[in-house]
Amino acid sequence: MFDFLHPQKHKDELVAIFAIESGKVLSMIVDYSPNQNPKICHASRHAMENLGSVAPERLEPIMLTSLRRASEHLVKDGFLEMEQRKISHKKLSKIYVFLGSPWHVSKIDSSNEKRDKTFFITEKLLEEVVSKNFTEDHPDLMNIEKSVTEVKANGYALKDPIGKKVLEVDVSFFSGSAQKKVVSKIEETILLSFPHTEVVFYTIPSSLYFVAKKILDKKDFILFIPEHEVSDILLIRNGRIEGTATVPYGKHRVVGTIASEMNLDIPHSFSIFRLWQEKKLEKEPTDKINAIIEKARIEWNQLLSEGLWKLGSTVVLPRNIVVADNGIESKLMGEWILGETYSNATLTLDNFEVAFFTFDDISKNLDSLIPTSRLNPLLGCLALFAHSV
Repeated sequence: MFDFLHPQKHKDELVAIFAIESGKVLSMIVDYSPNQNPKICHASRHAMENLGSVAPERLEPIMLTSLRRASEHLVKDGFLEMEQRKISHKKLSKIYVFLGSPWHVSKIDSSNEKRDKTFFITEKLLEEVVSKNFTEDHPDLMNIEKSVTEVKANGYALKDPIGKKVLEVDVSFFSGSAQKKVVSKIEETILLSFPHTEVVFYTIPSSLYFVAKKILDKKDFILFIPEHEVSDILLIRNGRIEGTATVPYGKHRVVGTIASEMNLDIPHSFSIFRLWQEKKLEKEPTDKINAIIEKARIEWNQLLSEGLWKLGSTVVLPRNIVVADNGIESKLMGEWILGETYSNATLTLDNFEVAFFTFDDISKNLDSLIPTSRLNPLLGCLALFAHSV
């Protein structure tokens, strides 16, 4: 209903972008010029090393180490690449940090405002009600973003609440937040390489939602975001986030299981997985991978059903599921969604349809000065989102 975002259509600045996921840190340098598409000048990927079955308390220092490497790489190699390509060297004006799971907390909350005298509902009032509620209920969290999903007065939902005169109002809202101490450590790590630069935080799920609904022109869909170890699911109705869920199953689970059960390193396991998908393996390794895949599919079906049940108050979900990635692991998970009979039969009026968000879906809105093979839908979406806020 209200995203509390105020688009800026005429930026002229150079920014750095970091995306912190559960298994890697992505980084970019993007050039924004008035009335032109954003130009991606540099992009890099930095895996979080020695993950394995790491305990949650050990994941934070591993993430910060990868973030430090990514920041140092951007300073040295990123700007060097720009010079080699003879790209105009503007001063870096801002750094955007996008947090994926498990570094953010996304949820639907509600708040109430009641007064002795009637008052008018304004967008400013709604934002103040949301902010006050969040601060009181979550003192250890930093609110990164928020958007109102529903406004009720006297128990009735208001489609156009602005300007209405009421005694009491109930506000439902989506909030994206993060632990204050984690945000502080991330900012300190980045500022070691980029001192005196403004750092702004957002979450990956809401940023992908914002771009997907614009680019794909869909109002009702489920956005499925597969990450390294976990997956986020957003329920979008009437163009706004109505529900969120996190599934403790990521797109690298299969490759990690192959590595563990076949005593291989991750790169070799990924190669084996790709050969299996292309039907180029001998019978014995094919049988081993088939057994691993079937076990993974059964586990995934159970977790997916639980995640979908958490979305919204109704059991009828939109049939369109948009997977925010088109890698081979994500495509396998998309196939599993189509084959998960319980959710398909009970949670929709018809079976789910799955589409994969690709870089081609957004490429016409971007200019890339580097090979597009180094990019993915996530990086493109984040570059577009940062251009709009």
